[in-house]
Amino acid sequence: MRHFRFFLAALLLLTLAVVPASAQSREDFDPNGPAGTNNASLSANPWQQSEAVIYDNGPFETAPGESLLENVTLGLTTLGAAAQGASGNAVADDFTVDAAEGWTVDEMTGFTYQSFSPNVSTVTEVNTRIYDGDPNAGGVVVFDGSGGCLSATTETNVFRFAESTGPDTNRAIFTATCAVGMDLPMGDYWAEFGFVGTGASGPWAPPVTLLGTSPTPGANAQQFFGGAWQPFADGGNGSALAVPFIIDGTVISTISIQEIPTLGQWGMITLTLLLIGLGIFTLSRRRQRTA
Repeated sequence: MRHFRFFLAALLLLTLAVVPASAQSREDFDPNGPAGTNNASLSANPWQQSEAVIYDNGPFETAPGESLLENVTLGLTTLGAAAQGASGNAVADDFTVDAAEGWTVDEMTGFTYQSFSPNVSTVTEVNTRIYDGDPNAGGVVVFDGSGGCLSATTETNVFRFAESTGPDTNRAIFTATCAVGMDLPMGDYWAEFGFVGTGASGPWAPPVTLLGTSPTPGANAQQFFGGAWQPFADGGNGSALAVPFIIDGTVISTISIQEIPTLGQWGMITLTLLLIGLGIFTLSRRRQRTA
């Protein structure tokens, strides 16, 4: 029996030793983790939001170039959610199409990072779906880009770091844009993102971040991890979190038939006088020719 117990203990230790980083549902701040910065250089042509944005689910930049985790001020610990598309992990959040005729969705852009990578996008693919409701409550897929739909990726020149460590460049945030190209009628939807990258850790999805605010108003993001959906919540104070993403497209509008304006009373009088005058002028010209 002692030998059997020893075998079980050894097996448990071996299992813990080989569990990959992707088995963690969140990347929480570790005060005893690697210190310093990798001195990643800024991109010469960072991503900028286009003028075609019709929906923005919230910011991740708290100051120019910074996405601050307030682990001291607010007791937050979650740097990002596990969203490794290659392992089936993903994050999802809701949005509402509020136009009567709907939206034409051209692209959706999610945001991700890989810890201790240089500030050069490591994203190689993005797996995206759109549901007609909460995927954890029976929502049906209306757009399926789960096989990969990456159309663009670039650096944001924004770095995710904890309040207690001060600015560092260990977690550069990148964009991952999915080409959609479909119309959505008015209604409530959910957008799902799973990222694939070449970095050693992650990809992780940073949460929507508002300085001095926890939880984020309306936050209700979900995370698919371990084969099931679960609420995306902070590991420190337990507050609900939201996922940043944007939608590029156009609001669909119909051409309305304008009513022909009607003449008012004075307009009718003026028109009548003009017609009478024209008639008198015509008659006088005829009399002159026959005289």
